[in-house]
Amino acid sequence: MTTVVVEVDGGLTCNSTLPASRLGRHLFSPLEVAEYGARCLDGSPGGFYYNLCGTGSGQNKLIIWLQGGGYCMANSTKPDIEDCSRRVGTAQGSSNYWGASVSTPSAALWSRTQAGNPDFYNWNVVQILYCSGDLYAGRANTTRGGLYQAGHNILAGMLATLKKDGVLDRMTDIILGGGSAGGFGSHINIDYLRRFVSSSTRVSVVPVSGWFVAIDVYPGSQVTPIAEVGRIMYEASSSYVNQDCVAAIAPLPPYMCLLANTSYPYWGVPSFIAENLYDTNQIFGQDGTPLTPDRKLIPATCPYIHNFGDIIAQSFTNVANRSGLFVPSCLDHGVDYVNVRIAGPNGNVNFQQMVGDWYNSRPNAGFPTYRALDPCYYSTSGAVQCNPTCVGGADAAPCNTVTSTTSTSATSATSATSATLAASTTSISSAASSSSSSLLSSSTGSSPSLTSTTSMALSLTCGGNLLVVILVIPFILFI
Repeated sequence: MTTVVVEVDGGLTCNSTLPASRLGRHLFSPLEVAEYGARCLDGSPGGFYYNLCGTGSGQNKLIIWLQGGGYCMANSTKPDIEDCSRRVGTAQGSSNYWGASVSTPSAALWSRTQAGNPDFYNWNVVQILYCSGDLYAGRANTTRGGLYQAGHNILAGMLATLKKDGVLDRMTDIILGGGSAGGFGSHINIDYLRRFVSSSTRVSVVPVSGWFVAIDVYPGSQVTPIAEVGRIMYEASSSYVNQDCVAAIAPLPPYMCLLANTSYPYWGVPSFIAENLYDTNQIFGQDGTPLTPDRKLIPATCPYIHNFGDIIAQSFTNVANRSGLFVPSCLDHGVDYVNVRIAGPNGNVNFQQMVGDWYNSRPNAGFPTYRALDPCYYSTSGAVQCNPTCVGGADAAPCNTVTSTTSTSATSATSATSATLAASTTSISSAASSSSSSLLSSSTGSSPSLTSTTSMALSLTCGGNLLVVILVIPFILFI
C-alpha cells in the first residue's frame, strides 16, 4: 500500500499516491507568509512535510520532528560563526531547494517502518526542514542584512495550519522532538505547543542532542563566548523563549530561558532526553577544544574533556521522575536510535526501547525508572567513551587512561567567585521554584578547568569590579 498526504481544497488530508515512508510538502501561501511571518532566510516561504495517514493505534497521534543543522548569524563578523548568507543557495536557507517529498529514515522516532520504529511507526508525522539558522527560536519579521531568521514563526504557522484544517483537534497524543538544532528547538517551543493545543491532548517532548550546558570554553580558545553569541542572536531575531520560565526568573534576562537546564522545570510536559555524555559539537565546536590536524584527540586536553562529562552527568541530577533519560558514554554528536546500547543491572537497552517503554509505561528490564545514564561512566574512573557499542564519533582512546580532575559532586567548586556564585544561585533558585540547580565545578592543579553555570545568569561585584556571569546559550554546529 502507498500513501501520501495531499492538499484538497486547501485542506490537508491523506491519499494513496506515494510510499508510506515519504512525506508530502506544504509551502505557505503568500497570505500565510504575511500572516505568520513564516519565511526562510532568503524570504522564500517556509513550510513543512507531513504524512497524515496514521493507522490503527496511531490514527489520532502525531509526531512533529524538527530537522537539525547548526546555527548561523546574519552579517556575522566573527570568523568562527557561520554567516547565514552561505546557506541562502541551499535547502538550509531557501525553500526554493526543497523537493516535492522527502523520505523518512529506516530507524528513528519519526520513521514509518515497523521494524525500525515499532512503537510509533503508525503515527501521523510532520517534519519541518530547517531553513532559518536560528534554532527555531527566531521571530524576525524584518531582515538583517537582507536575511530573515523566523524559525519559531514557521513552527507556529505549521501549528496554525494543522489547527485550521482540523488535524490538531483530532489528535489525542502529540510528541515534539528534534535532533541537534532541532533538539534545541523542540525544548524552546514546547510550552508554545502545550498552550496551543487542547488541555486534554497528551503532549510530550523528546529533544535529542539538544541538552547543552554553559561551560567555560577551552583555555586559550579563540571561539566567541557563547554568552555573547546568545545575546546577539536573541536581540537580532527576537527569539521566542519559554514564557513560564521568563516569568519565574524575572528580572533576569529572558534569553537565559533558551538554555535547557534553565527552562526544563517549565516545559510543563513529560520529556525524554537523549544526549551523549561527551557531545563532540559541544566539546570541539562550541567550547573550542583543539584537535590534531587529522582530527584526533590531543592528550593534554583530556582533563578538560573528562570534566565536561562530569558536568553533563551532574546536570541530569534534577531531572524529574516523569522524565526519561538515555545518556550513553559516547564521544559523538547525535544519539543512535538502535545500535548504541546501555548496559543496565538487568539487561541492555537502546534508545528505541527506552523511549517506547517510557511512553507506554511498560516495564523496562534494564532501567525500571526509564533513566539510563551509562553506568560505565561511574565504574571506569571517567574514561571517555567507555561504552563499547558507541558508533561513529571520535577516537577516544587517548583519553581513556586519564581520570577526571573534577569531583562528581556539584558542590565541588573551590574558588571564592564560584562560592559567591553558588550562594547567589541558591537565592535565585528559590524564586524559580523547582529550577535546575546551578552546576559548578573547577579543577585543582594545572589542568584546564571547567565551570558550569547552567541555570542562572548573574551580575556579581568582585573586588570592586562588575563580574558578569551570563547564561550561556548552547549552539549546535552541525547535524
